[in-house]
Amino acid sequence: MAPFFPQGAKQVIFFDLNRTIIDPVRTFEAAFLEIFSEFAGRSDRDSTVFSRQALEAYRAGRDKLRGIEGSGSLGIREQRIACIQAAIDKLSIGGKTHLAETLERRIRERGDYHPLLYSDARQALESIATRYQIAVISNGRRDNLLHQISRADLSSLIPAERLFSPNPEGKGKPHLDIFRRALQGMGVRADLAVMVGDSWKNDIKGALAIGMGAIWLRHGFDGAQPIIKSAGRWYVITISTLTQLEDGLW
Repeated sequence: MAPFFPQGAKQVIFFDLNRTIIDPVRTFEAAFLEIFSEFAGRSDRDSTVFSRQALEAYRAGRDKLRGIEGSGSLGIREQRIACIQAAIDKLSIGGKTHLAETLERRIRERGDYHPLLYSDARQALESIATRYQIAVISNGRRDNLLHQISRADLSSLIPAERLFSPNPEGKGKPHLDIFRRALQGMGVRADLAVMVGDSWKNDIKGALAIGMGAIWLRHGFDGAQPIIKSAGRWYVITISTLTQLEDGLW
């Protein structure tokens, strides 16, 4: 694979965190299995079989919900509760009122405590960090982001001073302020930095607007090779894995 940029052209690689480094689906499903396994332990059901059946029913409910017109207006939490309810109904779990809401909250809390990375994230980050400075620009709350980074064992790669989030009075991505503060914080010009993220609006357009390079990460996109496309006077590189990013940088 040809390098994305000439050698020495970039010094800092900025990353989004959630849906770029941390895998929300993997995190949620691992927490789901743990919580339903614990739930099964209160009865005589096999916890492994029970939790797997529950997850299959949850996924089926999710696929069904996606096909219902207007379901997109539901928030993420409401969608999850509806799919957990589908699993409860499928497995004939009775009893407690608002059980789906309770399980959703417990799953979310467990996931917050044990965030999981995309399978290739750690290897890619560790490799890239030997060649570039790496940092994070995220729209989340700073305390939550620091907690996620710590729980994911990424603090050595992304220390607190390299995490950039909105000020209480400031705006997040794609507003130029957060990108400007990140560049100043890392002591680098925009043309010497690259933003890697999953959101076209927040990550890519924001980075291009201030003059940074941009790499659009589309996890699950069927792209065997990176795609380079023009975006006005700039160009955007589209990748489907962090391994492709690792391989495409000097």
